[in-house]
Amino acid sequence: MKITRWIGILLLIAVIALAGCDAQKGEEPARIAVSTSDAPRPTLPPSVPGKTIVADGELVSPYPSLTLAFGGGASGRVLTFTVQAGDVVQAGDLLAVLDDTELQRAADEAQIDFDRAAANQEQMIAQADVNVRLAQLDLADARDGASDAELATAQAAVRDTRIELEVAQHAYSSTLNSAYDAAVRARKIEFDWYVGYYQRKKAEREEGHLSQSDHDHAMNAMISAEGRLNEAIDEAHVEEIQAENRVDQARTALYRAWKELELLQSSPLTDTLLRAELAMDQALIERERAHADLVEEERLAQAQEALAHTQLTAPWAAIVLSVDVSPEANVGPSTPVITLLNIKDGLRFVTQNLSEQHIADIYPGQRAVVTLRAFAETSLEGIVEAVVPQLGGTVDTNVRFTTHVRLEPTDLRLLPGLTGRVEIFTEE
Repeated sequence: MKITRWIGILLLIAVIALAGCDAQKGEEPARIAVSTSDAPRPTLPPSVPGKTIVADGELVSPYPSLTLAFGGGASGRVLTFTVQAGDVVQAGDLLAVLDDTELQRAADEAQIDFDRAAANQEQMIAQADVNVRLAQLDLADARDGASDAELATAQAAVRDTRIELEVAQHAYSSTLNSAYDAAVRARKIEFDWYVGYYQRKKAEREEGHLSQSDHDHAMNAMISAEGRLNEAIDEAHVEEIQAENRVDQARTALYRAWKELELLQSSPLTDTLLRAELAMDQALIERERAHADLVEEERLAQAQEALAHTQLTAPWAAIVLSVDVSPEANVGPSTPVITLLNIKDGLRFVTQNLSEQHIADIYPGQRAVVTLRAFAETSLEGIVEAVVPQLGGTVDTNVRFTTHVRLEPTDLRLLPGLTGRVEIFTEE
C-alpha cells in the first residue's frame, strides 16, 4: 500500500511539472523557423502577429559589380596597381596608374600645334580685316567712279608689282645654287666619308683588331657629321621657304593691283559695282573663316583629357573583386582594368526562402536582428528594407520571396557572402 501511495504521489508531481512548463512556453513569442531547403515540404501555417520569423541568408551588395577602365580616351602601359583583390577602398582612393610618357608627349605636341595655329589665325584675322577694309574702299571708289589720277596710280601699281614678282622669282631660282646648297653638298660628301670610315672600323672591331674606344670614336664622328649635314639642310630649306613666300606675296600684290586697275577701267558702271560688291562679300566670307574654331584646339583638349585620366580612382566605397590586367600590360581606352563591388550604402542581409505565408506579416520598417556565423557572439541591428517576389520561384505551390534587411553601422569587417540568420519581429 505504501509503495502504491508513493507511486501516485510521484505521478501527480510529474503532471504538475509538465503543466508548469507548458504555461511558461506560452508566455514567450513564437519563433517560426524557415527552412533553407528547396525540397518539397508541407505547407507552413501563416505566422501569428507578434511572432518572430527566423530565416537564413547572406550579406550582399545592393548594386552589381562594375568593371572600371581608364577614362578620357587614355591608353598605354599600366605602371602600377595600388590595390589587390579583397581590398576595401573609399571614394577617391587611387587604384592604378598609367604610364603618362606618351600621353604627355602627345599633349605637348598638341599644345605646340595649337599655339602655332593660333598665331597663324591671328595673322589671318588681321589680313582678313585689311582685305575687308580694302574691299570697302574699292566699293566706294566704284560707286564714285575712277579719276585719271586713280587710273595712273593703279597702272603704276601693276607695273611695280610685276617687277617685284620677277625679282622674287629670280631670287627663288637662285636658291637652287646658293651657298646653302653648296654647304649641303659639302656636308653630304663629308657624311658619306664618315659612314664608310665607321663601317671599316666596325668590321675591324668585330674581327678583334680594334679597341672599343676607337670604334666609339669613329661612330661619334659619323654622328657629328650627320648633325652638320642636317643643319645645312635645314638652313637651305629655310632659305627656299623664304624665297617661295616672297614669290607668293608678289603674286598676291600683282593680283590685287591688276584687279584694282580692272575695276577702275570696267564699264559699264553696273559691271564695276557688281565686281566690287562680290569682292566685298568674298572678303567678309574670308574674315568669317579666319575666325572659325581651330581643329587643333579640339585635338589639344582630347590630349589633355587623356593625360588627366592616367590615374584610376575609386568612384565610391567598394571592395576590389579582381584586378583584370597585369602590371606593365598595355591597355586601351575601354580595356577592363579593375572590378569593384559598390558598398557605398552598406551591405544588405538577404534571405530568399520566405514563402507567402510569412510575407503577409513582413513589411519595410520592421526591426530585425542578424547574427552572422563569422561573428556569432555579436548581434547586428537592422530594419526590413524591401520584400521582392521571385518570379517563377515556387516550392510546393508556395511563391518564394526575397527580403532585404538594411543593417545599422558597425565596426565589424562585413564582407559580401557572409552567411547567418535573421530574426524579423513582425509586431513590436
